[in-house]
Amino acid sequence: MKETDIRKALQDGSSYLTRAGAETPYLDACLLLAETLSLEKEQLFARLSDPLADTPHDQYQALLTQRAAGVPVSYLRKRKEFYGLEFYVDQRVLVPRPDTELIVETVLEVTDTLPHFDRIHDCCTGSGCIAVTLAKLHPGIEVSASDISEPALEVFAINSDRLLSRQLETYASNLLEAVPGTYHIIVSNPPYLLSSEVDTMQASGWPEPRLALDGGDDGLDLVRKLAVQSKSRLHQRGYLMLEVADPQMETTVAILEACGYGDIEVRHDLAGRRRVCIGRNGARS
Repeated sequence: MKETDIRKALQDGSSYLTRAGAETPYLDACLLLAETLSLEKEQLFARLSDPLADTPHDQYQALLTQRAAGVPVSYLRKRKEFYGLEFYVDQRVLVPRPDTELIVETVLEVTDTLPHFDRIHDCCTGSGCIAVTLAKLHPGIEVSASDISEPALEVFAINSDRLLSRQLETYASNLLEAVPGTYHIIVSNPPYLLSSEVDTMQASGWPEPRLALDGGDDGLDLVRKLAVQSKSRLHQRGYLMLEVADPQMETTVAILEACGYGDIEVRHDLAGRRRVCIGRNGARS
């Protein structure tokens, strides 16, 4: 095989991923080559003229092939940064999105203002990015989590151990059905894609688990159930915080109003899209 250097490998990899339709081909190529060589991205840029041996080149090519087939970079690297923390991820869980950091910020605003609101439950936790981040930033808060997927809870346990050096209380539960106790805040990033959207994604080979994506015909099946269940599980004037998609926000607000939540607020993400809906138990609208 003709010897190549890191710069040429990146150029070739980026071109290959561009042809495959990747949204960020050069960044993806950089991350995958850095992963192959056990380097940080910045270290990789400092070694652009270094030769790339056959074995790492072949490993890099194998990763590029998987990325071109639609496997997320985070799955290939087995990690994803969220709120400044590095979470383990694989195909058992949804890859954490930056948009979800907004719901963490919203919880932190409440706990900073109302420090006695110290019992928080994260429903549909997946990788644990919300629950583990909250427990990391506020060690004095009692945080628990639940998910219907036991494989997802296995990933949660990895992240709890790596980032907290302890295990948070977790429950294998269909929403709150098997979760005991009452809480000051119930937070959730539930599956909220339309079933038809998930059908299309999976037909194209999308690798994330359907259970973490599919929210029913209008994407809000779990939101409706959780809004009802949370009423009896929240302290008086406790908060329900939900992440949903912008086009679903009016319906989500109406669901919370119909269930008797008050002081309803809508928060926008960095792109200006409505992303988080907040309601208080027992509060007047």
